[in-house]
Amino acid sequence: MLSARPFKIGDRISTTQDDSLLGDVVEISLIYTKIKTVKNELVTVPNQSLLQNRLVNYSGFEHLAVSVEVNILYGSDKDKIKSLLVEAASNTVGIIHDNPKPYVILKRFDNFAAVFELRAYTKRSNEFLRIQSDIRESVFDSFQKSGLDLTVPQAQINFDVTNSHKKMDDR
Repeated sequence: MLSARPFKIGDRISTTQDDSLLGDVVEISLIYTKIKTVKNELVTVPNQSLLQNRLVNYSGFEHLAVSVEVNILYGSDKDKIKSLLVEAASNTVGIIHDNPKPYVILKRFDNFAAVFELRAYTKRSNEFLRIQSDIRESVFDSFQKSGLDLTVPQAQINFDVTNSHKKMDDR
């Protein structure tokens, strides 16, 4: 662990297959690493365990991407959607406004809506969860003010219970 140096004290990391351990490295020794989780828990993890599992270092680079997906009904003005998403990122504390600038991609087409993904960057990897939440709130507010609905209908199957019982009785 000490020779590979996948992280240093102060880095925000997550480990294990389900990302259940997310926090800041507070101590690294020969045998274990101590992590202060985002829930303010102090967790001691054996270094061998860290080496055997997937490890993500959110502090590994200067910038960390923050992404937010939104489902938008077909027929919506995609240019307005993109503009509102970039504006929401620009109004969020901790987001870099240029180099790299926030941008939007059309990620995929679902059954009832197009999925857009906002990507913005921060230098504050240890505040990643709060910044991502703040962007979501800003998106929510700006879409409501613009009269755009984030609700996407789902396919529904309605059963006529009285008719189905009648058919069963006729047998």
